[in-house]
Amino acid sequence: DGFQTSSGDAEIGGGWGYESVNAMVKHWPGGGTGEGGRDAHFGFGKYAVYPGGAFDQHMVPFIEGAFDLEGETGMAAAVMPYYT
Repeated sequence: DGFQTSSGDAEIGGGWGYESVNAMVKHWPGGGTGEGGRDAHFGFGKYAVYPGGAFDQHMVPFIEGAFDLEGETGMAAAVMPYYT
């Protein structure tokens, strides 16, 4: 939970408050999966591939990490999407 959680008089609710710093997770599964290593910032890199059906492995850091924190807030505040 790190700096996300505020406590005491600084807490507004659910762990969030005046002393909280939002944590953003990046990039949603898709970063690094560009077909042939192409850059997803461009049209030629718009396809994501998961060889061997490994999409579930890309989800682990989000589901078991960023969306399942031990502190009061419980999860990261935001997710940066990816273009693919």
